[in-house]
Amino acid sequence: MKPPKSTCCAMVTLRIREEHDLPAVWQALAALQALTRQESGCLRFDLFQFAEKPDALLLIEEFVDAAAFSRHLQAPYTQAYFSLAMTEVVEKTPLLELKIDVAG
Repeated sequence: MKPPKSTCCAMVTLRIREEHDLPAVWQALAALQALTRQESGCLRFDLFQFAEKPDALLLIEEFVDAAAFSRHLQAPYTQAYFSLAMTEVVEKTPLLELKIDVAG
């Protein structure tokens, strides 16, 4: 398979809701991360905790294209995570298309 010339990336800042604690949220997101990384269109699904804001997390997702990202959002395990309502979106980028080979 030919490598893609571009990918789609989203960056999302999440805040842990007051009624949930970090270990429970981290466990739920780690489960989502493991399943997401198995998706054929997933290139990256990384989680970070902000040093200065322990209740804030940064999620960086990269997929081969917008369709793969859309499929991820509709996946049953992604929807199951959303239904837990453990975090809320504080900030998100629009879906960014990134060129891989800028010389080509």
